[in-house]
Amino acid sequence: MANLRIKNSNEEGATVLVVIKNKKINDPTIEKIKSKIKNAKRDLLKAQKDLTHWKSVSDMYGQLFRKHIKPELEKLSKVRKSWVLQLYEARHAMRWNKLEIELLDEEIVSKALDLLDDLPGDPELEAIVEKYKDALQSLADEEDLDPLDQSFLEMLAQDICSTSNLPKDFFKDCQSEKEMYDRYTQFMDDQEETTRTEKQSSGKKFTSEVIKSLYRRLASLLHPDKETDPVLKQTKTELMQRLNNAYRNNNIDELMQIQKEIDIPNPTDLMSDLEGLTANLNAIKKQRKDLTSEVNEIKKWFKTQIDPELLDADTKKLEPYIRNSFKGQIMGIKQEITQLESDINYTFKDRKGIKNILRYL
Repeated sequence: MANLRIKNSNEEGATVLVVIKNKKINDPTIEKIKSKIKNAKRDLLKAQKDLTHWKSVSDMYGQLFRKHIKPELEKLSKVRKSWVLQLYEARHAMRWNKLEIELLDEEIVSKALDLLDDLPGDPELEAIVEKYKDALQSLADEEDLDPLDQSFLEMLAQDICSTSNLPKDFFKDCQSEKEMYDRYTQFMDDQEETTRTEKQSSGKKFTSEVIKSLYRRLASLLHPDKETDPVLKQTKTELMQRLNNAYRNNNIDELMQIQKEIDIPNPTDLMSDLEGLTANLNAIKKQRKDLTSEVNEIKKWFKTQIDPELLDADTKKLEPYIRNSFKGQIMGIKQEITQLESDINYTFKDRKGIKNILRYL
């Protein structure tokens, strides 16, 4: 837009038409949002660097663990397996009274199940568990408590409803504590799903007409179904995926980059759209929040593995510390293996050794 002004000239009284362009006025609100986006991108970059660092530390820890600790743990699991197999063999090769049989069976099957977590798919352990399937079912049936007294259930329902702000008749018709537990668990799962859906639906999307118009314009140019050349079709498919992700994630920078790459005439300036910039700012903040949360989870786990004072140390300082801590763990595992092998030799040399085990079960 320009203003037209008439200006008199000193030369022979001529009249000259002068066109004076209006000076562009920056919207202070948009400039403020742009400044916030700049700061948010700086914070996002820091979060990305933090995550990269902690992922590298996590990878280093995993590599050292697999190289030094895992082989020792596998040896320990095999010795434990030997213990279970010999106990199972003694259970069926010797005479035992009813109580002793119950204790032995429970010990064998519980240890076998625990070991399958360390030795998944082990055929010998799975064979033992399969043979005890009926016994396991009987144990499960015994653990399923008899229907509780109705007055107790009513009192329990009242307490739960009171503390959880549930309707007084929430547990109506429940005949056991298990039914009450299942109903409450289902209710909490439904609540969590509803909350998650509401959060997703409330998230800001690109709704301004200028951004919608640009998206439709780019999508029309990039749609791979309109392309017959296989190479161009692949290129357009990749660009279309980027376009959809950028539109879905409120990423103005990516939209403008795609617009630049395909060099369309009369490009749209998204940096002048207040609603789009606001959505972009929110998207950057959310991305930073997610990355920070991921970093905190890794650091939280490492606090249980290394000295918390070393959390901010660089990788070069962490690696020797982790190696030294592994030396202590390896020594402990080897001592456990030696002790367990000694126990096996003592326990299974005769019936007396096994009966000594039963005293502690």
